[in-house]
Amino acid sequence: MVAGSLGCVPYDGGCRVCFGPIGGRQIVYCSVKCRRLFYRNHQWMWARRAAKIRARRRVEGRLLPGWKCARCGDVTFEPEVNHIVPLNGDRPNLSCGHHQANLEVLCRKPCHVEATAEQRAAGLIRTKQN
Repeated sequence: MVAGSLGCVPYDGGCRVCFGPIGGRQIVYCSVKCRRLFYRNHQWMWARRAAKIRARRRVEGRLLPGWKCARCGDVTFEPEVNHIVPLNGDRPNLSCGHHQANLEVLCRKPCHVEATAEQRAAGLIRTKQN
């Protein structure tokens, strides 16, 4: 994925998130808050967790069991985090493709299976070459 395609800009000094000055012992981020925000949108493990937290069912602030599927709206207990703009078969741990705006939580069957099939049929996902 090309930097900038999902809102990322190349790193050229300053904080990677807010572009503010870096001081003290910090090297890449100006604060812990900016570092967490960067990883929540770029590292797969953090991005996946944040997407699932966002999709948890809630009523009046109380958490309910299960997750709400972004496509069919049903409750699922086996959520799958899907990339809306696929990574095209690449599975990097650190990528701009993991932005929260590019992730949706789907039920495993049928929604995630259908979404993957649609992306593969549109040529957005490469098929394995033997």
